[in-house]
Amino acid sequence: MSLDACAAMVARADPERFRAAMTAPMPLRGDLMALYAFNLEVARAGVVTAEPLIAAMRLQWWRDVLGEVRAGGAVRAHEVATPLAAVIRRHALPDAPFEALLTARAADMDPDFPTDLPALLDYLRKVSGGMMQLAVRVALSGAGARDAAAGDLGLAQGVAAYFAAMPALQARDRRALPPGGAAGDAIEHLAAEGLAALARARETGL
Repeated sequence: MSLDACAAMVARADPERFRAAMTAPMPLRGDLMALYAFNLEVARAGVVTAEPLIAAMRLQWWRDVLGEVRAGGAVRAHEVATPLAAVIRRHALPDAPFEALLTARAADMDPDFPTDLPALLDYLRKVSGGMMQLAVRVALSGAGARDAAAGDLGLAQGVAAYFAAMPALQARDRRALPPGGAAGDAIEHLAAEGLAALARARETGL
């Protein structure tokens, strides 16, 4: 499968990551596009349908794809799954960030999420932090030792992206912040956590 479809998807729906990927060396750009296209496909599970069961089936479909990759055999033909499988195998990407991301995305179908700030921060770390860990492993050889710093960097990015997404969540009648307490206090706490995570990542030189 051509990576053109992945690149077009990322350019359209995630322009920030598209621009970041375009700064990578040419041989790695396609690999990052496949990874980011997978992220978009998973993120869409809770948006394209109001039926939790259908959304859960979409997430399970991707779990099945990852299972096929781990098994080492053929992977179902799909414009994102096929190149993603090649990227996972080429860079020996670990299972844990993928599984954590899929598990966290189940919260997108929960009308009571987030229940509290720790739950929201955990979600952002698994979704954005996990994606950053995978991207760093693709972009930098021997990057496994940088997983903690990459997770912090991704958390900081996730907090910023979440702030930008809050109006859209509210427009869909989705809870953006935990119940109880002042919204301003919750936003201030999230911002502080994001800035602290960014500072930790910068200390490592990542």
